Amino acid sequence: MRQEMKREGSEYASIIEQNMRAGTVAPKEVTIPILKSHMLAESRQGTDLFVLDGFPRNLDQAQFFEDTVAPIQFVIVLECPDAILIDRLLPRERFDDSLENIHRRLHTFRQTTSKVLHLFHGRGKVKTVKADDDVESIHQQLVEILQSRQRESQGGEIATTNEQVE
Repeated sequence: MRQEMKREGSEYASIIEQNMRAGTVAPKEVTIPILKSHMLAESRQGTDLFVLDGFPRNLDQAQFFEDTVAPIQFVIVLECPDAILIDRLLPRERFDDSLENIHRRLHTFRQTTSKVLHLFHGRGKVKTVKADDDVESIHQQLVEILQSRQRESQGGEIATTNEQVE
């Protein structure tokens, strides 16, 4: 979404920015077409595994994505106490990382995204990472989950990076 917001001439830039500033979920009619477009472009380049950070955030998005793009194979939950999350988010100095906004996002997670987790948990599609560990440990847990999935689907290894992606 950040990439789309920054893209010259994006018809969705202002909607995305407004939702980010407000700490709210953008409408599925905005998020899904953007994701689908980017995923199709990447799949033409040979990408066959996608990690959608922070998505889906509500049941509407999850259902619409599965109806119009593809089934969601699994969801990774990073479990971490609020205090640690806040300590990690505030220093990033992004326009949408104010303390008030972080609290709104945590509220949205508890009220809305938790329902998505419940849905996928019922399908046996939730994988949990203990995210109050150090960054390297979290990274390793994520790599193991993704490599396991890659091996299941096609027997290959995936390239990994420790760099933060915006």
